[in-house]
Amino acid sequence: HNALGQFDDCLRDLSIAIDYTDDPKMTNYIVGQMASCNISKEDYEEARWVYNAYLTELLDPSETDLVADTHNKQAVVELLDNNPEEAHRLLELSWNPYKDAPEKYGEQHFYYLHNKGRAYMLQGKGNEALECLKESKRIQMELNGEVMENTLRYIEELGGE
Repeated sequence: HNALGQFDDCLRDLSIAIDYTDDPKMTNYIVGQMASCNISKEDYEEARWVYNAYLTELLDPSETDLVADTHNKQAVVELLDNNPEEAHRLLELSWNPYKDAPEKYGEQHFYYLHNKGRAYMLQGKGNEALECLKESKRIQMELNGEVMENTLRYIEELGGE
């Protein structure tokens, strides 16, 4: 349904599916897909509601990786809704569990830096944005041998390489 743009049907099916899993990672995936449908509909308030309900009602706070992932996803909603200050706040929450050993958490680190760079871009802070995005690019190349298209596009928009 999601791929076909049938977002209401997708949301209906996902809201049923979430009741049939006890796996925290699967619940996290389903919640992310529900928010994604709302984002596709440009209903950012509903996407916020989905993530907030997940954090307060479904997610065990001891699942620190999933909590951090959810804060990162919330930050993306804020970026899409042109709310860079709130995105920065959420990104700090998303990075908090990993900040003492960033080299051990490469994927989380490059997403954090990518999104932080985008938030700086929206604030008109090109130098800070470029610094974050270039570091994100370096880590992506090191880990995956390739770089996300948006990271490259943002760097180019800022006049970097």
